[in-house]
Amino acid sequence: MGSMDKFIYRGILILVCLMLTVILIVSPVVVMMWIKIQKAEIRIERKERQLDRKIQLLQQKDKE
Repeated sequence: MGSMDKFIYRGILILVCLMLTVILIVSPVVVMMWIKIQKAEIRIERKERQLDRKIQLLQQKDKE
C-alpha cells in the first residue's frame, strides 16, 4: 500500500511540474501575441480616422 501511495504522489508531482512548465512557456507567447494584436488594432483605428478626415476634406472640396 505504501509504495502505491508513493507512486501516485510522484505522478501527481510530475503532472503539476509539467502543467507549470506548459503555463510558463505558453503564457508569454500568448501575452506577446495579444500585445501585437492590440498594437495592430490601434494602427488600424488611426488609419481609419485618417481616411475619414481625407474623405471629409474631399467632400467639402466637392461642395465648394
